[in-house]
Amino acid sequence: MYGDPGWIESGALLGEGVRLVFGNRRGGVSPPPYASMNLSLAVGDREENVRANREMAAAYLGVAPGDMVFMGQVHGTRVAAVGREPAREPRTVPQVDGLYTDRPGVVLGVLTADCLPLALFFPSPRTVALVHSGWRGTLGDIAGETVRRLREELDAGVEEARAVLGPCIGPCCYRVDEGRAAAFVEKFGEKWDVLIRDEGGWRLDIARANVVNLLQAGLREENIVRLGECTCCRPEYYSFRREGRTGRQGSFLYLLEEV
Repeated sequence: MYGDPGWIESGALLGEGVRLVFGNRRGGVSPPPYASMNLSLAVGDREENVRANREMAAAYLGVAPGDMVFMGQVHGTRVAAVGREPAREPRTVPQVDGLYTDRPGVVLGVLTADCLPLALFFPSPRTVALVHSGWRGTLGDIAGETVRRLREELDAGVEEARAVLGPCIGPCCYRVDEGRAAAFVEKFGEKWDVLIRDEGGWRLDIARANVVNLLQAGLREENIVRLGECTCCRPEYYSFRREGRTGRQGSFLYLLEEV
């Protein structure tokens, strides 16, 4: 069994019978600048390193690599349903930034290095969804789009839905230019405090913006949890803002067997 790399177990924040794990960069085989648990095949790391890291991640989770499903991640708002398929290696669904499933043992995966990994659990019917939300996805409201998709297609109960927002770049480190700040002011207005102005310009609270999107989609505020860890501040995480060329950590969400 793969040793504990200090990943954050957060399933209890969502509900019984759900496992949610936010990963970091520790414990893999990739050399700098990807050291060491890089799970992305799209950043320049050697394929054999990424495959080995994915196998170790699966071992830590106690699942087979073929149970894992990643999203293509294009900073859009497309969401896809996934089920169980026979596979020996992790699958990737192209051109999507959100995945959902009602099948136990289907392990949803998202790769980040400052963007927000956002997990959702709907008790009725029992469904989990995992979302990748950068600034483009936040302006496009992928979080709300995911909630609406599940409500329309599965008649999911939104009022009882729960969300956990994982490690991402915080407003302490996320400076944006006037153009991007204006886009967020246009979408969110000023009452939601998604932007902070100081002498250096604008700082964006991307997690807060996604909380607002979830609230406007119908979730209750008491059912939304922010972990609040900044990937740019903390060296155990990959951070594109801090490092530029770097790896991607994985976060994983899945239903356990029926409870």
